[in-house]
Amino acid sequence: MTKKSLNETAAKVLELVGGKENISHFTHCITRLRFNVIDKSEVDEEGLKKVAGILGALWSGEQYQIIVGQDVDDLYKEICEVGGIKVEKVIDENLDGNQTKDKFSFKKIPSIIVEVVSTSIMPFIPVLIGAGMISVLRTLLNLIGVLSEESMTYQILSIVSDVAFYFIPVFVGKGAAKKFGANEGLGIFMGLLLVSPSLAAMVDEGTKMSIFGLPIYAASYSYLVFPVILCVAAMAPIEKFFARISPKMLRSTLEPTCTILVMIPLALCLLAPLGTIIGNYIGTALVWLYETAGFIGVAVLGMLYPLLVVTGMHWGTMPYWLETFATKGFDPLVSIAECMHNITQGAAAFAVALKTKDDNLKSTALSCGTTAIIGGISEPSLFGVNLKLKKPLIASAIGNAVGCGIAGIAKVTCNAIYGSGGILAIPCFAKPGTNNLLFWVIAIVAGAAITFVITYLTHVDEED
Repeated sequence: MTKKSLNETAAKVLELVGGKENISHFTHCITRLRFNVIDKSEVDEEGLKKVAGILGALWSGEQYQIIVGQDVDDLYKEICEVGGIKVEKVIDENLDGNQTKDKFSFKKIPSIIVEVVSTSIMPFIPVLIGAGMISVLRTLLNLIGVLSEESMTYQILSIVSDVAFYFIPVFVGKGAAKKFGANEGLGIFMGLLLVSPSLAAMVDEGTKMSIFGLPIYAASYSYLVFPVILCVAAMAPIEKFFARISPKMLRSTLEPTCTILVMIPLALCLLAPLGTIIGNYIGTALVWLYETAGFIGVAVLGMLYPLLVVTGMHWGTMPYWLETFATKGFDPLVSIAECMHNITQGAAAFAVALKTKDDNLKSTALSCGTTAIIGGISEPSLFGVNLKLKKPLIASAIGNAVGCGIAGIAKVTCNAIYGSGGILAIPCFAKPGTNNLLFWVIAIVAGAAITFVITYLTHVDEED
């Protein structure tokens, strides 16, 4: 977008979400603008979808998300500038008091969990992508014989690529603190507590631990997401309680000290172990799907993955994804479905670009397809092209099912954490002494080809 078009789009978006006065919180991720609004009825959903540069929009829980693609950061800053909104901060006015809250229901629990996980991790996605791409580079250099596993450069790159994922509880602690309105420093502290090297050493040695006479559950929390989220969710009201009852002169001392004292046993004896159990149940369900249904389970997950991304539910697989690499060193399920999804979304967009006579659609489809296949970011293709046209989305689901099914039959595994789930992640499927990489290439070629052919044969421009 040019500066002029950015300004025009920003002004329209701000107007159609109800203006600055209707925004209680505004942030963004790598493809989406994310609005929390006071009055949902003030959001002109149909009008927003027609704005130039907007690929799609949807509600995810209580958050309104506008899909932009690669220009999201520039548009976000332009909206902040036009509206006088602080970048990455809640706007100055205290508007939350006017916000009406929806009634709680158990049906909302899955969407609430996904929203909390996504908003807690979202600010740190660039770090995970960067570290993941270092992992890809390390694997690729080893694969072509430039770096041996024994070389110091390889070992340092391994440390660099692993550190972001090992210490993810620290990142999530900060993100969760912001989500729940707690002190972000204390949120970071909770993450650091759970990944403390001294604590991890005591767990590894089998030391029986206790605090104030209460037994501490021995567990390792590195790579895990749910334990720190539960801890910070409980910490937020506790911190506010001590802030309220502490004398003004002593508040700066009593508030953090008392909060930490209460949270030590609560976190180590109850909440962190409970978070581990929740994560284990999700992981167990996915492992059950793989072990029980075999390649059919992989194919089904692949077929459903576009719907998971549309609803944002794909974030729910991240805790499993991180933990399975930490415990097993490979992933036979989620990585397959996600990477295949990115490839087939791009293939569908390319087929539309080749078939359509609409110059605007052709340009959009080519750009979005490139972002999906090379960048591993599927949302521009998904929302900007395939979901709108419907048939390409169906074609991609079929291609996903076939490609993932082939990978499942061959028992393909992803053997390194990647940052971008497109073609740049292919080296992560290398496994010395096996045909794992060959079978993965066959699977993605098959999935992409089927998606492309079906989309090309079924696409008809609307004016025709």
